[in-house]
Amino acid sequence: MKMKQSKSYPLDNSAIIHLASMSEGYTNSFRIAAALTEKVCPEILQTALDHITPRFPTIVAGIRRKLFQYVVIPVEVPPRIQSEQECLSCMAKDRIATCAIRILYMENIIAFECFHALTDGYGGMIFLSTLLMEYFSIKYSVRCCYSEQILNPHSTILGTELADDYLTYAETHKLAANNRNVYRFPNPVISDNLYHVTTGIYQTQELLNAAHDFGVSLTVFLTAVMFDTVLELQRRHINDKNFYKPVQIMVPINLRKRFESKTLRNFSLYALPCVEPTSEKIPFEVLVNLISEQIKEQTSKQYLSGMITLNVKVQNMTLFRILPISIKDVLVRFIYHFYGERNSCLSISNLGEIAYPKEIGQYIQQVGISLTPRRNASYNCGVISYDGRLFINFTRKGRVMELEQCFFGKLAEMGYQAKIEFD
Repeated sequence: MKMKQSKSYPLDNSAIIHLASMSEGYTNSFRIAAALTEKVCPEILQTALDHITPRFPTIVAGIRRKLFQYVVIPVEVPPRIQSEQECLSCMAKDRIATCAIRILYMENIIAFECFHALTDGYGGMIFLSTLLMEYFSIKYSVRCCYSEQILNPHSTILGTELADDYLTYAETHKLAANNRNVYRFPNPVISDNLYHVTTGIYQTQELLNAAHDFGVSLTVFLTAVMFDTVLELQRRHINDKNFYKPVQIMVPINLRKRFESKTLRNFSLYALPCVEPTSEKIPFEVLVNLISEQIKEQTSKQYLSGMITLNVKVQNMTLFRILPISIKDVLVRFIYHFYGERNSCLSISNLGEIAYPKEIGQYIQQVGISLTPRRNASYNCGVISYDGRLFINFTRKGRVMELEQCFFGKLAEMGYQAKIEFD
């Protein structure tokens, strides 16, 4: 199915950082997967992908290097689906230039993997939901009302879906950059280049009730549990408290909840709550309140607007715009090393609750999101809720499951037991 060549699009503001983080053997990617109640039909899945590809010109696309900038170029021919072999394997540069996504299948699983420079978790979820709707429409002739979460493949592409809304909402005031040197996990012993995923499955309402008992959101509650875990691991690994470092965790924020936006490109930032280490365990209630206050401050519209402005300012400088891309790459990698790579030990990304219309929901058992650990980090964590269950996915380098065991253990001590699944 050949399509008419579309125009190219400049990378959004966030995408440049994801390119800066690339290295041989590493690309910053994410994966959203749905487990079905039945075996996947590859032929129908390929047809569904063919149908929806023209509707997502900035997602089903490659990223190419020009003289002064990188650009997103929609594919001319829909990509071929692949039988899954490795979860979140590195995308080579030539693959990214051609098409920086993968559609994978295995038994009853359909997965979407994406280089983060193209879109964020929100855009990825809309893409996968639309693909699933088209798949079941072909297979069972089911029909449902399309929405902002499931797009009609034949509808007009809106300019608002293609917008770089970082530029839309950049203002005049900005914040200072965060370059705090914080605790990072020891480098793991790696016997292969694979990522390993451990999933804890909980009843969503149970953990929501736990969060509400402390008067906070589910994201704040889980982030506090993560802080409690990382602080304990630091005490385990470092005997001398004089060598303790602050613990800082990245909490991605979907900016569409703060600013009016329908973009399918990246439009997220992050909160960076931080806790100073102590030789004694911090009471959990104190930890929850501390994290809650910081996240509340850092997710205010004024604070986020300042972050957007800070990130956009460099790209808007005349000198930066006229520099050749090879020099820009060096500068952005330098900035990423000091302000991105060292600013946290991991992320905990809560994509929220996903719901499907009953016409297709009856065929979908569970959904999960997994993130590659950053280049110099051992772990990452993705969270999503579906059909009354909460799925917490830890992605790690190496085979030692210390972080997730400690995290799930702390929830077990509170009375919340998980069903654990391994990749």
